[in-house]
Amino acid sequence: VAERLVEGRLLSRGRPQDVANVAWAYARLGVVHPPLLQDLITRLEQEAFLEQCGPQDLSNIAWALSKLGGLSEELLDLMATRALQDPGLVEFNAQEISNLMWAFGTLGVR
Repeated sequence: VAERLVEGRLLSRGRPQDVANVAWAYARLGVVHPPLLQDLITRLEQEAFLEQCGPQDLSNIAWALSKLGGLSEELLDLMATRALQDPGLVEFNAQEISNLMWAFGTLGVR
């Protein structure tokens, strides 16, 4: 499945929920597929992608990339900036905030 996603460049045009679901599934299974991981990161770095992410998408992606070892401080900073944009964390439920904080913690961010 990962090869098909990479070969078809499917993540490059995926919606935030699609990207979050793929990231979550691979992290939950503990499967690290470097080309797929790179495609996930590339999609997150595309202009305006993170602005389209809702709280669940953002928190699941942060958690998954932390589990997969693909979350850099720079990417986490972009995700934190998005989470704090108006209306900010008010939109997030307890689980979503927990996922974000766990991702921060894995990088030693306080």
